[in-house]
Amino acid sequence: MLEGFVVAQMSDPLSGGAGWIGAGLLGAVLAVVFFKIIPAVLKSHDQRVSDLVSAAVAQRSDFLGSMDRQHTAFTENLELIVQHHETQTRYLAEAFAKDMQEIRRAIEADRRSNSERPPRSRGGE
Repeated sequence: MLEGFVVAQMSDPLSGGAGWIGAGLLGAVLAVVFFKIIPAVLKSHDQRVSDLVSAAVAQRSDFLGSMDRQHTAFTENLELIVQHHETQTRYLAEAFAKDMQEIRRAIEADRRSNSERPPRSRGGE
């Protein structure tokens, strides 16, 4: 009987010298840690990671949607600017053409008036 008592009180590096009772408590604590706490922490961690991933996906889709809307708005504004400049260019081209016709008419009128006039004599000739 004494031998069984000695074996139960022997130093065990795993239980820190507490014997079989300490090893049983250590086993129970480790079982709780391994089978209850760690799975709960891992499940919580997995949930956090999946929440983070879904938030990143939602944020990315919102960003792409806003970029699409911004691109559409920029394209519409650019088309308005191009139309405005085309109108201005057309207006200026018509105004230049009108001015050139007036200048040509003035030159032709000046040529006609000069050809109808007798030549002027130069001072000493």
